[in-house]
Amino acid sequence: MSPSEAEWRLMLTEIGVQPRKMSRILTQYHAMPADVAMERLIFLQSLGVDTGKALSSFPKLLFYPPSIARAMADYLTSIGVQPGLIGKVLSACPQLLGLSIENNICPTISHLVEAWGLDQSRDIPVVISRHPRCLTYSISENLQPTLAFWLGSGITKPAKLIRANPSILGLSITKRILPTIAAFDSYGIPPHHTINMLQRFPHLFNYSWNDNLMPKLQYLEEVGRGIDEAVQYPQYFGYSLVRRIRPRLGGVARAGLHVSLSFVLRLKDEDFERLYGDVCAEEGGGEEIRGRDMSRSLACEKQVEAVKECSSGLISMWRGQCFWFLAQLFLL
Repeated sequence: MSPSEAEWRLMLTEIGVQPRKMSRILTQYHAMPADVAMERLIFLQSLGVDTGKALSSFPKLLFYPPSIARAMADYLTSIGVQPGLIGKVLSACPQLLGLSIENNICPTISHLVEAWGLDQSRDIPVVISRHPRCLTYSISENLQPTLAFWLGSGITKPAKLIRANPSILGLSITKRILPTIAAFDSYGIPPHHTINMLQRFPHLFNYSWNDNLMPKLQYLEEVGRGIDEAVQYPQYFGYSLVRRIRPRLGGVARAGLHVSLSFVLRLKDEDFERLYGDVCAEEGGGEEIRGRDMSRSLACEKQVEAVKECSSGLISMWRGQCFWFLAQLFLL
């Protein structure tokens, strides 16, 4: 091992690069002196960048001089991204340094404002801070087709969806969205209900069907509940099956109680224990206990703001036809 390579390995170790990723990085920079690399790393760290994380995901990072990183940081700050978040943005998406502000980033922001309806000053800084990778997406190959799909599926306010979950901009239509819609359909939940669920719970498609969504539907049936309860309260899919859903739904089911998903899952741990702890521990309880606790739970539910029901009626026929037409296009 040469002295230069030894210096590089020591430097990469100090910033947290895993040994298995070092060889790939070292092959990129065999001609760059370690002191030059260290200077660039120190500058990035001054911006708050997690250099170990950024370099591991984007080995070309150190090819960009400090002037490039400074220009990007200044631009992001000028459009409203908080200075304290610049490091987080560049750590999550160091590929931004390889983009032209004028030719890539500005047109993308203009598209998000003009086509998607995001507000330049209020929404754009938040969207970039939460999902900086959106600035790397191709307008023609990604953003425009995705927008057309959502509009065709009946979502009339895509900006509202993006404000709640900016990462939905990067979900693949063919690999994630359509397969998830089809999976819900095969389970008895038609596409228009799935779209309604998405509008009420914008993170729905971020979850894996096999690892998250399907097991939670199966558990509802296991405890004698209908899947329509998940349609009415799609936030159900955001709770942990192991830590939240099973202990609570299983407990009230064994006690012979039927409490709405929204009520029983939103309760704080101490409130759930106060209301249902004793009866759930009885493994079924007894009629007197069940009756007492049922009355108590119903009284408490009346004090909680009712969850809005699913949008009444089906999506109009032309929207449904447009949805499936677009789906077929994406599947070709």
